[in-house]
Amino acid sequence: MDFGGSKARLASHAIFAEESKHAYAHTCNASQLEALTLACTLRLTLIQGPPGTGKTTTAVQIVAALVQYGLVDLPMLVTADSNTAVDNLVKGIGKRGLSVVRVGRPESIREDVKQYALDGQWKLLKKAEVVCATCIGASGTTLDKIRFATVLIDECTQAAESAALVPMARGCQQAILIGDQCQLPPT
Repeated sequence: MDFGGSKARLASHAIFAEESKHAYAHTCNASQLEALTLACTLRLTLIQGPPGTGKTTTAVQIVAALVQYGLVDLPMLVTADSNTAVDNLVKGIGKRGLSVVRVGRPESIREDVKQYALDGQWKLLKKAEVVCATCIGASGTTLDKIRFATVLIDECTQAAESAALVPMARGCQQAILIGDQCQLPPT
């Protein structure tokens, strides 16, 4: 498996594989830890779980691990089909202390995450470790010049296939898709 070809990246994966068992044991159950470990090492990861099993929390932990262990090229793109789901991700990622920017129409962004909104501050976008948008919002001209090697889509089963492909068209080399096929279908 090629993780960018650099020895530093390979070393980071080896360190992560060893440390993750201990670093996340207090915040993840066994299946969440397995999902976290696989998502950080595979090019395509599909994570499924019924409501209330911590999929969004696991998504946030995956993003934090990928960034903090240097396992991805930055920035990475984190999306969901709905603004509510994206805002939940932004809030969780922000609490982890990562540099996160929320891209989208200001009226669609919840008040409690407005502090992360791009809102015309282009310097924030250039320094971001994580960029969050809806799947369709990822097609906007704001992100035209940015390639995202790693894309995470939460609640992906609620997005139409065509919408889920939009964020991946931004240079995706690693995709993490999280959802529950028994929940609401795409609208």
